[in-house]
Amino acid sequence: MRIPASVTRNQPLASFTTLELGGPAEFFCQPLTQEELKEVCAWAKGIGLPVTVLAGGSNVVIADGGVSGLVLRVAWQGLEVEKREETVTVIAQAGTPLDEVVALSVAEGWAGLECLSGIPGSVGATPVQNVGAYGQEVAECILWVEVFQREHLTFQRLPHEACSFAYRSSIFRGQRQWIITRVAFRLSPQGEPTLRYPELAELFRGSARPSLAEVRQAVLSLRQKKGMVLTPGLPESRTVGSFFKNPVLSLEAFERLKTRLWEQGVLPFPQEPPNFAVPAGIKVPAAWLVEQAGFPKGTRRGPVGVSPLHALSLVHWGGGTAEALVAFASEIQRAVKQAFGITLEPEPVFLGFSQDLPLERATCL
Repeated sequence: MRIPASVTRNQPLASFTTLELGGPAEFFCQPLTQEELKEVCAWAKGIGLPVTVLAGGSNVVIADGGVSGLVLRVAWQGLEVEKREETVTVIAQAGTPLDEVVALSVAEGWAGLECLSGIPGSVGATPVQNVGAYGQEVAECILWVEVFQREHLTFQRLPHEACSFAYRSSIFRGQRQWIITRVAFRLSPQGEPTLRYPELAELFRGSARPSLAEVRQAVLSLRQKKGMVLTPGLPESRTVGSFFKNPVLSLEAFERLKTRLWEQGVLPFPQEPPNFAVPAGIKVPAAWLVEQAGFPKGTRRGPVGVSPLHALSLVHWGGGTAEALVAFASEIQRAVKQAFGITLEPEPVFLGFSQDLPLERATCL
């Protein structure tokens, strides 16, 4: 079959990622319309090419050898707003930057996304890992997700309940059959901001209920201090944000962790590690575990290392390789497991790697 005109060969991918790492795509396309997406997927299906989707590039690690098959970067953008008496639905095209949706919702006084301010990447990637921060997750306000079904070359709409949302996970994570094309967010006009996260709530303790705009600004400030706001030209921005998920422990597992910390002298009895309750159990900050395992902020391994601003952010300082970054992440993961019996699960998706990647619980595509 003839290669579609919109498809290129050996396209370097590093510049499409926040880490600025990784090799080329064997074939590459940035479809601008649904018709173009259908055409290139039909072509790939006809010749048996695997298809990989690259969204905003802020939550992926691409192998140095690149990615075989066809890499699709869904680039179309746009917003639609549907207003009703008690709710507002914002329908965002997959390539739309998430923070554009957040900024609009805050400016209009629509609650539901304010704590996600400053998160990089595009809307199409947010349902995949149920993006969340500072006490909010996108799953709380996603009404439906529109997907392109690659096998049947058709578009379909999946309601919230069909998406199997969980902590940093969904039905979309680790699969290739669907390509997300649009996401609908149901928001609350004149709604109250979410202040569940202790660090954020503390900023407003003793004051009047803050506005959505004040919460957005507070979140942006917190993220900036931790190097979690992408700033072009700033070395600390070569990151995927939080590299590991915060582990959620059962009550029994949390008791075992405390005992180990006391026995090792990490904490004096009966002091507890930082934690907060969530519906599934007790969440312990992965950043704290990383530091206690011997990797404080600023730790370097040549061109990669721990951010000097936040222990959960691994940084590519320039001139490095994906192999070096993965090796460093694996070193951290092993150290935390050996010290505390907890396996930290990586947040980003790994593209172009073989399944024997030296990171436990990593999602490879």
